[in-house]
Amino acid sequence: MLQTARHEGFHQYLDRIVPNAPIWFNEGLAVYYENARVVRGKWVDGNLHANYLARVKSRLVPLEEFLKMRQPAFMKDAAQHYGQAWAFIHFLRHSKYGRKTKLFDRFWKAFQAHPSYPRALKQALGETSINEVETRFAAYVTRLKG
Repeated sequence: MLQTARHEGFHQYLDRIVPNAPIWFNEGLAVYYENARVVRGKWVDGNLHANYLARVKSRLVPLEEFLKMRQPAFMKDAAQHYGQAWAFIHFLRHSKYGRKTKLFDRFWKAFQAHPSYPRALKQALGETSINEVETRFAAYVTRLKG
């Protein structure tokens, strides 16, 4: 029940700050935070989601397609897409590449600033090649142990 409360509560929070967040960002963050824990009185997020991890290790949707996906397409293969959304958020927040490029912060700011998703995506990526991000993301997922 606590996971569901965190997940749904996060949607409420994000909708106030980024009302038109793309589905991968919205669901990815909700799944990321649903799995957080309090350990010795301290909040710990970034925990691995074993079920989703196994799924994304076996298959990743190309980022060019995934990052532009709308809700109907996302929900057609919800288990795969929720897993990839969580894994991509984890990559943005925890990989050396994601931290170095500050991609998560760039996505966050772009989605706040632009109601037009294609424009926000273009701003967030900037000069960063989606192919490079995809290569780094796939390698990151391969290295995760869960």
